[in-house]
Amino acid sequence: MELNPIDTESLAFFALMNLGEILSHRNLGQLSMEESVFQLWYIACHAPELEGADDPFKSALEAFGDLRGRARAERLSAGKRALAENA
Repeated sequence: MELNPIDTESLAFFALMNLGEILSHRNLGQLSMEESVFQLWYIACHAPELEGADDPFKSALEAFGDLRGRARAERLSAGKRALAENA
């Protein structure tokens, strides 16, 4: 079985979106910093439209710039930098 990196990124993103909703609705807290960074990174990498967007798209652009169309290694490097800066 081969895992497609884009598919696994998408699964993780939507799992975190669901987790955030559950935590919020049940007053159980919020996503961790790492989970939030991943969400913004995913949006910067995969959002269909970012220009002139509102939060969270604006936050993703501020944090990472537009990563759509960049090489996977460059996108991963941007994510690692953001995690290191927020550690």
